[in-house]
Amino acid sequence: KSLDMRIIVGLLSVSAALTFLGMVGRIDAFFTLLTVSTIVYGVFRAYKATGWSKFTIRKLAIGRSLTSGEKAELDADFALKEGLSEDYLVWRNVFIPSKTSTVGAIEVDIIVIGPHGLFNFEVKSHKGNVFAENGSRQWKVVNSGVESYMRNPVQQAKVQAKAIEDYLRENGVALRVKSAVFMPNASLVAKVKPHLPIYSKGSFLPAYVNTASDEGKPIDVRKIQDIIFEGHRSAQKR
Repeated sequence: KSLDMRIIVGLLSVSAALTFLGMVGRIDAFFTLLTVSTIVYGVFRAYKATGWSKFTIRKLAIGRSLTSGEKAELDADFALKEGLSEDYLVWRNVFIPSKTSTVGAIEVDIIVIGPHGLFNFEVKSHKGNVFAENGSRQWKVVNSGVESYMRNPVQQAKVQAKAIEDYLRENGVALRVKSAVFMPNASLVAKVKPHLPIYSKGSFLPAYVNTASDEGKPIDVRKIQDIIFEGHRSAQKR
């Protein structure tokens, strides 16, 4: 379910509980229902109008300000959950066991599992102009005249996809993982077309998934979900 629906369901549950108390004479039921309904409507409108809940609710949950990387990942997470049907599962910060990793696992920013495919997204929060070079291990970033370097996100996404494919194969599933990169704060400068799609707007992500899904064959979503979840849990125990 999308976040706005979870908010509404949660607050309506509170309303029902308070209404019950009103029925037994402890709280004015009508006043309680009116108040909570107003809160539900206000939260829903605020979320739809501004996307306030994307970062504020998460900030309250973790008790600190969000990093730019967390904000970018949440932007992708919300865009995918809002733009895709309930047939798709969207997971953030997933650990996949990997025999080629020095720590035994790799972290994937976003994984999407749908009826016709599995996707991974590498998210970067860098600002400024990013100079993309397919064969380079690092990409140059120029922001307000300051030059720095970032890891090649296309290569990172490919390595993650390979790790997911290998882990699924070890568990009896042969599936090609489709990859993309999300950089909401940067302007891409590329002499040649990057080897993977690179998006700057969250709304493009579900469109990419839906388009790519049309090309894939039906898959066993529940089986893949269980394999990925168990891999994540085992990787976290290391």
